[in-house]
Amino acid sequence: MANPNINPVLDFVVFFCADLDQAQETFSKLGFEYYPEESSPNFRQFKGVPGGPAFGLSLAGENTPPAGTAQVYFETTRLEDLHQRTADQGLATSPILHMPFGDIFTLPASPDLKSVVLLRDR
Repeated sequence: MANPNINPVLDFVVFFCADLDQAQETFSKLGFEYYPEESSPNFRQFKGVPGGPAFGLSLAGENTPPAGTAQVYFETTRLEDLHQRTADQGLATSPILHMPFGDIFTLPASPDLKSVVLLRDR
């Protein structure tokens, strides 16, 4: 469900893994429901608890963050407004990118985190 406010809500988390099959097995044994129809050879999607965000496992490689890294996606229906607000507050942001799964921009969350990804559903 889209958030009508500018403030983002947690939407999706991607964990980057060196061994995707082992990670899938571990999360399956924990009781998370695997969604093969939303998955690919380098990505596995799991459903979260009812009403909670889903999450994915992605194979780490040359063009991804390193294994052990997570990317956190948040949702807002006012992505352009949020992008402008963060820029006005002096935060370094990427341009808004148009991805197959929605429009996003990234910004550094803190020196010890790789990035926070903000997402608007299409």
